[in-house]
Amino acid sequence: MNKILIFIVIFFHCLSSSLDFEFSSFVQNACILKNGIIKCAGDIELKSKYQLKKRGVTSFKLGSGTGCAIINDNQLKCWGYPGNKVVLNQPKKNKGYAQVDVSRLHACAVKKGRVNCWGIDFNGFGFTTPPEKLRKVKKVFTTDFNTCAQLKDNSIRCWGADFTGIINPEIKKVKLLALKSTKACAINIQSKLRCWGIDFSEQERKKIIKHFTGFISQYEVNQIAIGNSNICLTSLSGRIKCYGNNDYGNLKIPSDLKRVKKVLIAGPAHLGICAQHLNSFTCWGGRKNWSQKVTRYLNNLHH
Repeated sequence: MNKILIFIVIFFHCLSSSLDFEFSSFVQNACILKNGIIKCAGDIELKSKYQLKKRGVTSFKLGSGTGCAIINDNQLKCWGYPGNKVVLNQPKKNKGYAQVDVSRLHACAVKKGRVNCWGIDFNGFGFTTPPEKLRKVKKVFTTDFNTCAQLKDNSIRCWGADFTGIINPEIKKVKLLALKSTKACAINIQSKLRCWGIDFSEQERKKIIKHFTGFISQYEVNQIAIGNSNICLTSLSGRIKCYGNNDYGNLKIPSDLKRVKKVLIAGPAHLGICAQHLNSFTCWGGRKNWSQKVTRYLNNLHH
């Protein structure tokens, strides 16, 4: 009897943990990953003709009109606008990839501890060219003009445009890292939050640290999400705390919000926030009726 009960618990945990979601950059797309299949709603480019029609997807990321996924045999596959350089220049030898990230202009993926990047290297900033001797990478992060890698010893290396201020991180070893445009935030192995980049003044950095200090000391943080004007942290226990601009009600987190598994902040065209729960989604804030529309998109895709 106990063996049957354990099997049932594991089975339903696997079903719930297979749920994930992403937004595309700038265009109004929302996609979910459920039981190995990606489903999208919103603008046409990722909804129908250019949607990935594959089973066995284990993880995915969206860029601007494009997406890349890891399929269960560690196969990398990118899709979207046929003329997009992320789609056109994706690696022909696409087996053996462990993780991928996608920005507006480029994508990078980890294979056997090394980073492979492709797409458009805008203005020759070099964000698609990893350092030659970079090894032992466990995760890669992309943003508009930069790329960062988290190594197996939890140290980070960043490259690309100098002007963003991202390539000189103020933190040596990290547990969590997030990038957005010209911003970066990380929690180090001592559970201290640090943010850097040209969009953060020294005063703003101090405000951010003060705002989240109590949350970080009380809960085990498992995610950092950065938007154009907001930052959110989530905990393993399902709590969430956000900071930043409240012009569109982004700091008015619903009082009846269920336990949060993941949070995403939409791009500059919409600016809202969405949370994933065990079996549903909730969005709030954003311009016009964005939150109602995307909440409906995500929950309709799931059910």
